[in-house]
Amino acid sequence: MWGLLRFLTNVKLTVAITALVLCTTVGSIAAMSTAIYLNLFAQSVTESHVQQHTNMGVAVTILAELLQSAQMKWTDEGEIESLRTFRLRPFEDTKVIDAVTLVTEQDATIYAYDPATQIFTSLTTSEMAADGTRRTDLVFGSDSPAFANLLAGEQYLGEFDIAGHPSFAALEPIQNATDEVIGAVLVSTPKAAVEAKAAGVLGLIALVGLAVTAVFGVVGMVASRLISRPIPNLAAAMSIISQGDYETEVPYIDRGNEIGAMARAVEVFRENGLKVTQ
Repeated sequence: MWGLLRFLTNVKLTVAITALVLCTTVGSIAAMSTAIYLNLFAQSVTESHVQQHTNMGVAVTILAELLQSAQMKWTDEGEIESLRTFRLRPFEDTKVIDAVTLVTEQDATIYAYDPATQIFTSLTTSEMAADGTRRTDLVFGSDSPAFANLLAGEQYLGEFDIAGHPSFAALEPIQNATDEVIGAVLVSTPKAAVEAKAAGVLGLIALVGLAVTAVFGVVGMVASRLISRPIPNLAAAMSIISQGDYETEVPYIDRGNEIGAMARAVEVFRENGLKVTQ
């Protein structure tokens, strides 16, 4: 930064003004574009959380219909109060989880909880392995940010790691008749998908930013040239007068700005020099 300022103080004033105009224009547009991107990303994250919360209500409703002996309760505010079933058994097929995925259009997993190991292990999931088969290795334990919420019988909403892939997820605990947590339901979307939604607009922001930079850059250059044009002309007149040519006309004397003040000062110098010469 200091190097740039030092450079500008040693170049022509017209060049310095043009450079400052361009730097200010580019900097302002870059700052605005960054602010827009960050706002879009934050908005995408918020929308994702809302969507996860809504989809969890849909998922729990489907599970209550499809799982044997499953029951769900709602609060007066329309929030999930509890999802209960006597026990969770391995699923013979993927019809239940596929129904959840089909309706919510998001990934879903049903976990069973083992209190002895304090590990949640997937019973059925829509997550696919690299070979195209359903994953069977999805687990999480006490190091997960959702663990404490689930054991407290509360829904978790936030970031969640699924087999090394960051996601935005909602997890609802599954309890038995004695309020013990025996499992959990998860609906999620990859974090990369949420980021891509904001990044998709980034290209448009960059394109508009470049166009605006070009337009305002040209306008700034023309304006700076018009504003600073009198300075080199006045400097040239001063140089000629300083060499003893007092017949030279000093321009811009009638201007009411700083340029006019400088020109009038030079005019006084010229007139005095002319009188001395005469």
